[in-house]
Amino acid sequence: MTTEERLATLEREQAKTKAKLARLEKALDAQRQEVRARGFVLVDENGNTRAVLAMEKDEAGLFLWDETGKRRVGLNAGKDGPKLNLYNENGNLRATLCAEKDGSKLCLGDEGGYLRAALHVGADGSPGLDLYDGKRKGRVHLRVLPDATSLFAFYDQNDKVRLGLKLSAEGEARLDLFDQKANARVGLKVSVDGVPRLDLLDHSGMARASLCLLADEQPRILLGDQNGKIRASLRVLTDGATGLVLMNQNGYPCGSFRVSADGTPALILSDHNERTRAQLRVMPSGDPFFTLFDPNEKSGVELRVQSDGSTGLKLADQNGQERANLFILANGAPGLVLYNQHHNMRAKLVALADGQLSLELADQNGTSRAGLVVLANGASSLELADENGKPRASLVTLADGTPRLDLFDENGKGVFKAP
Repeated sequence: MTTEERLATLEREQAKTKAKLARLEKALDAQRQEVRARGFVLVDENGNTRAVLAMEKDEAGLFLWDETGKRRVGLNAGKDGPKLNLYNENGNLRATLCAEKDGSKLCLGDEGGYLRAALHVGADGSPGLDLYDGKRKGRVHLRVLPDATSLFAFYDQNDKVRLGLKLSAEGEARLDLFDQKANARVGLKVSVDGVPRLDLLDHSGMARASLCLLADEQPRILLGDQNGKIRASLRVLTDGATGLVLMNQNGYPCGSFRVSADGTPALILSDHNERTRAQLRVMPSGDPFFTLFDPNEKSGVELRVQSDGSTGLKLADQNGQERANLFILANGAPGLVLYNQHHNMRAKLVALADGQLSLELADQNGTSRAGLVVLANGASSLELADENGKPRASLVTLADGTPRLDLFDENGKGVFKAP
């Protein structure tokens, strides 16, 4: 090996050595920058502790003091997450900010260190706000649930909810008022379709009175019993008619009072099967009208007083067909009319105000076949007619007792007379 070759080899070895030394020096510098310890304390020029970085109960923490020796800041990272505490000049906790496993939270305290407000976001992402009184009693709670439902509640000094406001994800708004035992007593809501409703509840939570405005703008008042069954309903229809309905214990209507749009009042009574059995009306003319119905809701009895002073009582059969009519005319004359199942008059009896009495009998087609008249002066007459209603015989007794008989043919021409 020549001298030049040896020098070249030596230079290469020196370069490798320098590189190794440089790496070693760099490693030593890095080790000199790392300090391992259980804690560090910083003091001011008077030797007062102002900052501490240490392990406390297996948690790394940074704590800061003011010039009077009061702890003012605490920052630590534990197994549940990091936490920042801020203290006032008296050492009382005024604010805490933490990010833990179950969510993040900001807590604010008063001068005495009592918790007065807490803002938090749960692990499910739902935010909330809590406000507390001077005795650390929760008084106001605000929540937004994962389904976007919003809740707002007020509590009294005994931790009893007294007012609750809820807005569902679908858009239904509800306000609830509670008594001192946290029993809901008043509920006000506006449904998704815009229908407002006010409910008054008893101690068991049953709605006993409700006021609502239906989608068609019809106001309604509902009254319920202790079992939650609606027993009365007052309603105003869009046409101006009003109605009060009374229900039995099963919720079936059994009585109602209505005033129609034209001002006609009516009282309606029903049986337990919701079938109308009685009805009392005052017609627009002022005439009162009373009707009784059979189980099939067919009119059975009708009583009416007309504005001219006349009265009438009508009786019907099971088909609702009028079969009898008892009346008193405005002049005081009473009368009775009987009908067959086809509503053809079969008999008519009238006592006129002047003392005249009249009885008329008809066949099944309603054709008058016999007539008896007694005049006030004592005279009487009996007339018989054929199937066409034409008179065929007449028997008259005059007031002085004189009798007279007349017979007629089908054309009404007399064929016999006696005496």
